[in-house]
Amino acid sequence: MNVAELSPSVIKMMKPEDRKALGVLTLDQVRDKHEAKKERDLQNMCENYLRMQEIEYLHLSCRAREKIGWLDLIWADRYANGRMCAVELKTATGKVSEEQWKVIGKLIKNGARVAVIRSFEEFAEFVNKDA
Repeated sequence: MNVAELSPSVIKMMKPEDRKALGVLTLDQVRDKHEAKKERDLQNMCENYLRMQEIEYLHLSCRAREKIGWLDLIWADRYANGRMCAVELKTATGKVSEEQWKVIGKLIKNGARVAVIRSFEEFAEFVNKDA
């Protein structure tokens, strides 16, 4: 069987284990993989920026077993006497989970500066904003 000749609709109907055995992905899987790479790239740029600014931060990996819903980056704001800052990094089409919205609400209620960030420019502006 020539996998390149399979239509996306046929691939989508295949069992996941059959797709895996053939090494093919559905269009949704390809999009998800691309979105994850874009989010990782944004994460790397933001972490590098914080290091260049000599800002200590915490990044909980997606494999962390800490509290579900915690945001991607957390640090102390240098302009507001150490007030907590937290950001959730998403691509332009990335969705914030229900658990993340709950954490965002609780952090804001407790006085943290919080944002959902979708570009490096937004991130740099957030970091340098005198809140």
